Amino acid sequence: MEIGKKVEDAAIHHITAKQRPGQACTLIYTSGTTGRPKGVMLSHDNLIYSSTALASDMLSKMLPGMNTNSHEQKIVSFLPLSHIAGF
Repeated sequence: MEIGKKVEDAAIHHITAKQRPGQACTLIYTSGTTGRPKGVMLSHDNLIYSSTALASDMLSKMLPGMNTNSHEQKIVSFLPLSHIAGF
């Protein structure tokens, strides 16, 4: 967070304005436990859609009056941290 404070907003806006659907955001590699190791590209739009859908689904299942302060929310993952869905 401290490093990010040193970056001007204009620089961030310049970089994000150049992003296009289908462009690579990250590469995920398998361990190869079920065959040869493989890599897959996840795009910016893929990650935005997935995270938006997950957040929407989670919020729709919250009970009325439930604390929605994101700093106090906890998520338990049954997947290993090395799995993409375990991050």
